[in-house]
Formats: sequence, C-alpha cells, structure tokens
Amino acid sequence: MRAGLATALVLCLGIAATAKADLVTNGTFSPSNGVPGYGAVPGWTESGLTGSTNSNPTGFWNNGTIPTGSTVGFIQGAGSFSQTLSGLTVGQTYTLSFVDNSRDLTGDNCCNAVPTLTVTVGGSTVLGPTAVSSVGDSDPFHVITESFVAG
Repeated sequence: MRAGLATALVLCLGIAATAKADLVTNGTFSPSNGVPGYGAVPGWTESGLTGSTNSNPTGFWNNGTIPTGSTVGFIQGAGSFSQTLSGLTVGQTYTLSFVDNSRDLTGDNCCNAVPTLTVTVGGSTVLGPTAVSSVGDSDPFHVITESFVAG
C-alpha cells in the first residue's frame, strides 16, 4: 500500500493503528538537508522539488511550531512524497495523523499561491484536495487526523 502527499507545504507525518504503532518510516523527515533543504529524505520516495529543512526566517519553514522535533519535509509546486507501508491488516481501521502548514508568503515575490494537499492511501483519496493556510508567527502547525480502512 502506498501513501502519497501532493502539495506545496511543510509537514510531519504518522500512521497508527489502535495500538499506536507508527507505521510510517521517518515521519519526522530527518535529518535536515539544511537551508533551503532540497534533496533526498531517507525513507521517502520524492518527485518534484522536495526536501527537509529546519525552521528559518527566509526558507520554506518560516512560520509555525511543530509539536516535536526540529525538522519538516517540504514540497514545492507539484511535487510529492510517498512510501510503501507494510504491516497493515486488510479490513482494519488506521488513523493517519500529521501536522501541516504553508510557507508564509507575506512580502514574498516568489510563489504567491495557496498550496493544496491531497492524501492517498492505496490509490484512494483519504483527504483533499484541500487548501493549506499559513499558521503564522510561532503558532502550532495545523493538526490533521483522518481514518481509513486498509484494503
């Protein structure tokens, strides 16, 4: 089963069953690739402009606070992150939990567009497409929780 994300945002990700086992490899997108952070992220298959970065005032993660850690994955433009999940039981309900945020575009002459997020599992859309807004300042990232049944 593949989990895919297609958007332009910063995020941290996890999928868990009732027992709270984390089935996602490297949901923290660490280690950071520095600033701006383009490059491969261990455990993920990337397409387009993607990478991992730390908080920085002029980069992709220029606002908001994540609940834990110091690294986020980012997707610029029509890129995506995906990975094959193993250990899922057909017919069992799983919970996908992640935090997201978009780059604060105030005064930005680069990419003044609101990113959208689509999450797919096994070819089925679990979430989206939905707009991702900037949380601003040091406010917490948006917390997203969705359930799906393994097929």
